Amino acid sequence: MKKETQESSRIDLYVDHLLVCKDMDNLILKGHLMTERALQFYINEYAKKKVNFKKVRFTYSNKIEIAKLLGLFENGNSQLYRLLKLLNLLRNSIAHNVEYDTKTLDTFFKEAYIQKIRGKNGVEMMSTKHKFEYDLSKTEKTTINGIHFRLLLNVSMICSRIYKISGL
Repeated sequence: MKKETQESSRIDLYVDHLLVCKDMDNLILKGHLMTERALQFYINEYAKKKVNFKKVRFTYSNKIEIAKLLGLFENGNSQLYRLLKLLNLLRNSIAHNVEYDTKTLDTFFKEAYIQKIRGKNGVEMMSTKHKFEYDLSKTEKTTINGIHFRLLLNVSMICSRIYKISGL
């Protein structure tokens, strides 16, 4: 279990799962799901009794607030709380309006852990015009834009931080 525990806070584990998301809607939905699982893990680590999340149907917002009561956002982790709330708003905008709210995404990016990535010669690489190509396997490649990549990295950071705060 120790090896699994050590690996759970590694960002690359989440990046690998999120790279297959080829559009922003899918990335938001999958990122929401991954952060929800991380929240559930945290809750079960600190709750007096383990929660069967298949039987007890807490909403994502409920899980954020339960994690808050258990101390997840203490000790300088208030940014994590705001990012989870914003990610939930993004997910809800897709669920209720068919497309994500660009203003909420902009706000998410203003709060985000990773603000910029600089490429060759110090050029910022986080706009829609920048493209990143990745090998998903020996036969499959994917290309995403800079904003997609920025969201992917920040969702990965959120998951990694939750597991790290959990003591993993």
